[in-house]
Amino acid sequence: MTEFSLSDATEFGTPRMNGVASLPPLQVRYEREPLPRLLADPDVIAIVGFGSSAPPADADLRYLHLPLEPADALAPFEVWRSAGPIRSARVGHVRSNGNADYAFGALEIDEAGHGGIAGAARHAYLELAAWIAASPTPHVLRIWNYLDAINDGDGDTERYREFCRGRAEGMRSAFADGFPAATAIGVRDGRRVLRVYWIAARQRGTALENPRQISA
Repeated sequence: MTEFSLSDATEFGTPRMNGVASLPPLQVRYEREPLPRLLADPDVIAIVGFGSSAPPADADLRYLHLPLEPADALAPFEVWRSAGPIRSARVGHVRSNGNADYAFGALEIDEAGHGGIAGAARHAYLELAAWIAASPTPHVLRIWNYLDAINDGDGDTERYREFCRGRAEGMRSAFADGFPAATAIGVRDGRRVLRVYWIAARQRGTALENPRQISA
């Protein structure tokens, strides 16, 4: 598996390739400011709150909540920043925020409406593929998938395997230039809702091997 050069407390951007200038850096940091104050900043492209101590929702499309309980009861917000102005949009289940260079996208699919996790994953990735086809930032750099009870079930009925099957069916034509780095993470909130988040750019990124993993 390859990873893009994302950092928890630094900047990254797309490298100069074939004489084409790189994009300006995209910043990601963990910050403890109140959510309304963070959302007031014009360069914020997305904010992720974790666990029961974080606000469960906000009218601002840039805020996402994850039911992952942190070791610290007062976990900081994960804040993604890029040069403004930031534009927000919602098409179907997809909500996205971005500028001319980057976009942070998100969708949440209720499994009950699609016959389970496989159907939810298929639907989610069909919507992601449609978003890619219409987006001025079509090059997905990284995807995060969150699902409840990820290891429930035995053999091919394990929920993670069912998710992978549905994802493969939904994204068959979505990544003609190669697959982005991705992670599937289990949560334990009892809600069978698949959450898919991604970061995309106007230009393609460069994949880097993670030295802590066995090369694919």
